[in-house]
Amino acid sequence: MALAGASMAGAEEASFNGITLPAGPRVVLHPSFACTFDEIRGKVGKGVCVKTPGSVLVVEGAGVKLESLELDGALVIRVGGVR
Repeated sequence: MALAGASMAGAEEASFNGITLPAGPRVVLHPSFACTFDEIRGKVGKGVCVKTPGSVLVVEGAGVKLESLELDGALVIRVGGVR
């Protein structure tokens, strides 16, 4: 999403079963939202900001366009016809 113009929080170190890894915001883009980078770039505006490394964003639906969003937490967007 950062390559598409969104501002993303940097990764923090997190430990899982004794293994330390960088962990940043989690973003899940359903294929109904966009399948290619060009589609993502056309639907994600520069006003999108995921502020914290622990934030989670899930987007489903062809009619969704992200233009102005400041996310500090979790957000699930599901729009029509997605199963």
